[in-house]
Amino acid sequence: MLRQHAEIKARYPGHLVFFRMGDFYEMFGDDAVEGARILGITLTKRPHGKNGAIPLAGVPHHQAERYLARLVAAGQRVVVCEQTEDPRHATGLVKRDVTEIITPGTVMTPGALEETQTPAIAAVAGPDANGQFGLAWAEPTSGRFAVEHCAPEELVELLSSHPASEILIAADADSRIGSLTADRSGVTRWPEWHFEPDEAARTLKSHFGTDDPNALGLDLAESPRHTRLPVGAVAAGALLGYLKETKRAPLSHITSMRPLVGRAVVAIDPQTAVNLDIIGRPHSNRPTLCDVLDRCRTAMGRRLLRERLTHPLTDREAIERRLDEVTHLVHDRGTLAKLSEATKGIFDLERFVGRLGSERIGPRDLLGLRDALSRWPTIVTLIGPTPLAYRDDPAVTETERWHQELARGLKDDPPLATTQGGIFRRGYSDELDSLYADAAEARAWIADLQSKLRSETGIPSLKVGYNKVFDYYIEVPMTHAEKVPADWIRKQTLVSAERFVTAELKEKEEIVLRTDERAAELETRLFLELRTRLVAEIALLSALARTLARIDVTASLARAALSRGYSRPTLTNDRQLTIRKGRHPVLETINPAGGFVPNDTVFSTDDGFLHILTGPNMAGKSTYLRQVGLIVLLAQIGSFVPAEAATIGLVDRIFTRVGADDDLSHNRSTFMVEMAETARILAGATAASLILFDEVGRGTSTYDGVAIAWAIAEHLAGDAAHCPRTLFATHYHELTSLADRFAAICNYQLATKEKDGRVVFLFRVRPGACDDSFGIHVARMAGVPPPVVARAHEILSALESGTFDPLRGRGAPRPKPATASAGQANLFSDDQRAAVDALAQLHPEAMTPMEALNKLDELTRRLRGTAV
Repeated sequence: MLRQHAEIKARYPGHLVFFRMGDFYEMFGDDAVEGARILGITLTKRPHGKNGAIPLAGVPHHQAERYLARLVAAGQRVVVCEQTEDPRHATGLVKRDVTEIITPGTVMTPGALEETQTPAIAAVAGPDANGQFGLAWAEPTSGRFAVEHCAPEELVELLSSHPASEILIAADADSRIGSLTADRSGVTRWPEWHFEPDEAARTLKSHFGTDDPNALGLDLAESPRHTRLPVGAVAAGALLGYLKETKRAPLSHITSMRPLVGRAVVAIDPQTAVNLDIIGRPHSNRPTLCDVLDRCRTAMGRRLLRERLTHPLTDREAIERRLDEVTHLVHDRGTLAKLSEATKGIFDLERFVGRLGSERIGPRDLLGLRDALSRWPTIVTLIGPTPLAYRDDPAVTETERWHQELARGLKDDPPLATTQGGIFRRGYSDELDSLYADAAEARAWIADLQSKLRSETGIPSLKVGYNKVFDYYIEVPMTHAEKVPADWIRKQTLVSAERFVTAELKEKEEIVLRTDERAAELETRLFLELRTRLVAEIALLSALARTLARIDVTASLARAALSRGYSRPTLTNDRQLTIRKGRHPVLETINPAGGFVPNDTVFSTDDGFLHILTGPNMAGKSTYLRQVGLIVLLAQIGSFVPAEAATIGLVDRIFTRVGADDDLSHNRSTFMVEMAETARILAGATAASLILFDEVGRGTSTYDGVAIAWAIAEHLAGDAAHCPRTLFATHYHELTSLADRFAAICNYQLATKEKDGRVVFLFRVRPGACDDSFGIHVARMAGVPPPVVARAHEILSALESGTFDPLRGRGAPRPKPATASAGQANLFSDDQRAAVDALAQLHPEAMTPMEALNKLDELTRRLRGTAV
């Protein structure tokens, strides 16, 4: 047995082997040590050789799913090795072989996945002669399979917008692929021959069952040997081959390939999704937009809602269709309530289809399918005359046939395994009924045998019994031994009794015992035949799953709209964006009723397309930015929005620059990360984009920060006709003067008022600029000691008057030079007097020679006009 394990382990180095032994999955050697550490289970030893022992750890087979989930979450790849023959019929060692390989991107085991998880796997091939890369992307649980070819920078973006738990590349992959995937976990290197065009073509054509290259939508016919297979198709063939290798199944639920970016969607990168709290941060309990909207009744609906939130549409017609569906249910609460009841707790058909295509469904899965099919006629009746009905929704006649068969044939409490019998009702199979009838007749004969023999022999204490060792027997006390008929066969002698068997009892025993075994084998065969016929209906079941998920999401959005007072947005194809009394959909659920202050937002030619937003700390600038982004996003997923009214000019992308963390592992400071994100935004933004900037430039010195923020605003507003809709929150009040120079820029502020010497935040956005950030006020609110607050006020006053001398500290302020202007200097005047003033402020006695030289160089460049 250990030799058997060693052979499998040698085939899969770097994998943990789950080795089936009876009712347990065992791990041996280093696998046991590592597995026990991750799973927190007992590590034992098994004698091996004369004086040695091998580490051993195991888990019960019926709990394997949750243990597998923990291993995969820890980054392990697990080889599942099952017994491939019945131990009852085995001669010598039971045969075992690999039945599945579970990796982070291919996990499909129900107990190893949360209901909202959608593990995905990608494969990258190339580059080709044109420098293009191929990207294939799949969700094994749902059967979605997509292909794209793209430039290097597009590859990075696609991998960000379509995250994958595992990325497959060739073992000898081009160094450029390595650099593009270096920052991502779960990279798997696979033998390079899988990425050969010929091999990829064979895999694709074999799976999709066609010799016609055009049937795949791929250009395979350019060469007799297909050596010019498009690089996207090479990635697709390699990925499909990997899935077949790991799942050891036909993957019948993967029925087509589609372009990865074929549908027009708003690009939401992972950082934006985190910044806007759309679907949550890892290991965070902060409420999210998904939490607010999720009133779904099914796991399929919850996953679809998450997908819509991260992939809003840009197709106005498609969005309006979704809005029509939500509007209908908002206005027809009776239908909404009935649909909610009809879909409540419905079986996860989408994952059922994935397991069906991988031939991994069991008898109890069919109970869920039967229940889902039974509800479909009611749902069809409810959606039939409404906007919720689609042409491609499954017809009742197609599903009713299957419901009737499952209702007629399937028991209400079938076993987990297909080999145990007890799956089908009487009447499903004549052959099975005949077997059960013979067994029932034999059992009835045996049940009557005891009373019959007592009467015939006159032995009142005679018993007919059964045990697993001797099967059926007739037990007679020693005191009545002389009454035993001569043709009875002695089977066992006990202290006070003898056990016998008769030829007729042996015959009935054979019928009972062998019939159970034959019935279980027949039921297994019948189940596999049923499964094969269901595989042929995968398209029907997939369509039903999609429809049920769509209806569930629509009902969820309608319930959220009714409970939160949302309104239907008006969509346009221009740059207009008008929100009346808009609210933050997440924060308003946290604040007490009526505690959230709504605000208007208007982007137009008159109101500007770049809003410089100033105001105190804690006055609500960041909330307002996120609020606008979320309202636009909600409108473009086809949802009502938290506003009294909203007219949304569709956006193609939503960009956010809100906070940043350092990235020390790649030697990038907080400011470097901030600038990298800013560069990405400026490179990708178009006139149809929405940009949310929060405190750009704050990670460096004041002068540098102001200069960067100013230049960014100038860059965006330079062409008023193509300026993206931009909210630019900042504490750099100098930027407000840009409104006088650029038609696309307008100033807005968060309002405050004074009360009893204290600043009160009104959380109202209104036109105009704010000239105070009230940072010291916030410091006092946060509990900074009063002496520190008082001293901060002194220093601020000195700084504003130009009299603060950092070398003298608390000493008397140095007289302000006569040439200096009152108030804060104008940093962007062409008057070179600023350089002279700066020179007058220097204290050479306190400077090192290098500092003096650097300062002199800076002032010289200012005077020559080569620096700001």
